[in-house]
Amino acid sequence: MIVKMAFRNIFRHKIRTTLTMLAVFFGIFITLFGVSINNGMTRYAITQFIKTDIGVFKIYKKGFYKEREDLDPLKYIIKDDQNIKEKVKAIFPDADIETRLAFNGSLTNGDVELPIKIFGIDPENENKIFLRKDSVISGDYLNKGDSETVLIGEKNAELLKLKVGDYITLMTRDANKSMNAYDVMVKGIIKTGNNMVDENQVFINYSFAKDFVSTDFGNEIVASISETSQERIGERIQALQKNLKDAEVVPWYKEIEDFLKTMELDEKSGQIMMAIILLMAGVGITNTLIMAVYERKQEIGILYAMGFDRSRIISLFTLEGGFIGILAALVAGIAGGIMIMYGAKYGLNIPAGQESMKSIPVGSRIYTYLEPMKMFYYLLSGVIVACIASLYPAWFATRLNPVEIMRD
Repeated sequence: MIVKMAFRNIFRHKIRTTLTMLAVFFGIFITLFGVSINNGMTRYAITQFIKTDIGVFKIYKKGFYKEREDLDPLKYIIKDDQNIKEKVKAIFPDADIETRLAFNGSLTNGDVELPIKIFGIDPENENKIFLRKDSVISGDYLNKGDSETVLIGEKNAELLKLKVGDYITLMTRDANKSMNAYDVMVKGIIKTGNNMVDENQVFINYSFAKDFVSTDFGNEIVASISETSQERIGERIQALQKNLKDAEVVPWYKEIEDFLKTMELDEKSGQIMMAIILLMAGVGITNTLIMAVYERKQEIGILYAMGFDRSRIISLFTLEGGFIGILAALVAGIAGGIMIMYGAKYGLNIPAGQESMKSIPVGSRIYTYLEPMKMFYYLLSGVIVACIASLYPAWFATRLNPVEIMRD
């Protein structure tokens, strides 16, 4: 009986109830949409980081990763890479592994000079791990025997006005701190979709790279495996680390730790915004129900006369607030769900996406994603806020004196 009365009462003032519901609706809908975009960007970016730049994990000489921003990478040469690869294979039998040589340098055509990171790669293994050949949009991919040829990103090719077959100068300091430069031919132009790769990295043959910087070894080992879940590979990563004395294993989730923290902070910001909007909506619900209490004084008195006690009066008004929250949450869930499913299937167009988010590998479309349980949590939050907001009006209704109400 109380449930039916509560449901009927919320439609007695349709405009007032609708406006109150809209506040709850927008609080939930905006949060669902914002969080789904954030989660979709995070998932896509992680995939791009793994597939285009860092693999599932990398192995460096001990000490390199901690000081990686302030040191010369050529100081941290890995001389026993074959032994390390065997240990990797023992724990990750399906791993594709490559030794690379990474160092800082610049790219110049005589007029413009661009700071870049140069990677000496084994073309075959590089392609197994990163499908690098598929990112070539002009020219050809590197061959194992190539010397003095380079793969560069599309943006750099445009900035330096280069096309396939043109020559460009690569400059760096070698392992002996001597300045070294080579005129190399642009063999291919690539576009991976990861700005950090396309605009900051160039690729040359591994053997040529060793000659370039006067060293016989690489300084990083990159590995790719079919499983990427942090929970599923974490223990095996730790086991591998125990087998390595002078090297450190850095999994993908540590390589992009700062990015993950940033995206987590963005999601929390969205949750705070939802809390503020729902707080405002809660005030609206409280106001709506207080007005209802004043308008329905005689009705409350009649309910007392019919035998209703204070707990039932409180239940009635709390249910009214709860129904407002439930209806708003249902509509927001349906509208948000449709938007999220559309975004997950077709993506949302952001033409300026790559230009505005240089440090995040996003394309021109963002695909939304939201876990069902997380979506349920946000919907439930709206209902809970509505119920809490109705408690004061419900308590206020029980403070009215039934005798005075009936006398009035």
